[in-house]
Amino acid sequence: MRALSSGINDPFTAMNCVDRISSLLCRLSGRVFPGAHRYDNDGQLRIVADTSSFAGFVDSGFTQIRQNAGGSLAVLIRMLEALESIGAQVSSNDQRQVLEKHAALVLRAGLAVDPSGPDRVDLEGAHTSALRVIRSGWAY
Repeated sequence: MRALSSGINDPFTAMNCVDRISSLLCRLSGRVFPGAHRYDNDGQLRIVADTSSFAGFVDSGFTQIRQNAGGSLAVLIRMLEALESIGAQVSSNDQRQVLEKHAALVLRAGLAVDPSGPDRVDLEGAHTSALRVIRSGWAY
């Protein structure tokens, strides 16, 4: 987010961060996260733990960047490309739903800038491509 500040305005660094976050989320996409409830050997509930989830990691990785990307369509398009890459790795419909939600939010942020011409075409094309990959594994 610092790279996106008006004083620095370094979209290359922001896109590099998106790539690194994407790489981590690709690795996490195949994991099963443990539930919150822990039982003893007799089946008695002993602990209710705070747990991490794929949705939580995606939210943490992308929300603030999207909110601060502002007029940087290059960063928003890179986020859609990242969501597409992660979408090729996910293994459940729940994970696909999380990615689809973030793709819609990124598109909305980009359209709020009111791009025209080739910029709008590029943004919408990246969104369409991301959705195609994310949805390709849906089990109907």
